[in-house]
Amino acid sequence: MNELGNSETSYFIVKEPEEQKKARLEEAGKVKEGIRLLEDIIARFDKRIAFYDSLDSMDVDATSKPEDHLRQVIANKQTKANLIAEREYLYTLRTSFK
Repeated sequence: MNELGNSETSYFIVKEPEEQKKARLEEAGKVKEGIRLLEDIIARFDKRIAFYDSLDSMDVDATSKPEDHLRQVIANKQTKANLIAEREYLYTLRTSFK
């Protein structure tokens, strides 16, 4: 105790109402669920990017004709670039929730 009286401040702290606390916890659960979903989608994008970067994405029939082969290579590169851009957007969105 000091000269002004009781120095304990816990008496003056207002507790959070139960309804508000419940709503806050529900919202936090939904955010965590959304983050998990975003992480799953990002992982799927990583797999698709790796696929379009590999030779497995090339069609066997397209390798017989040089023009078709070139078209498929260009299409795969464009698809990979689009997937990377989308993944980066989702990753930015995911990191904003931390």
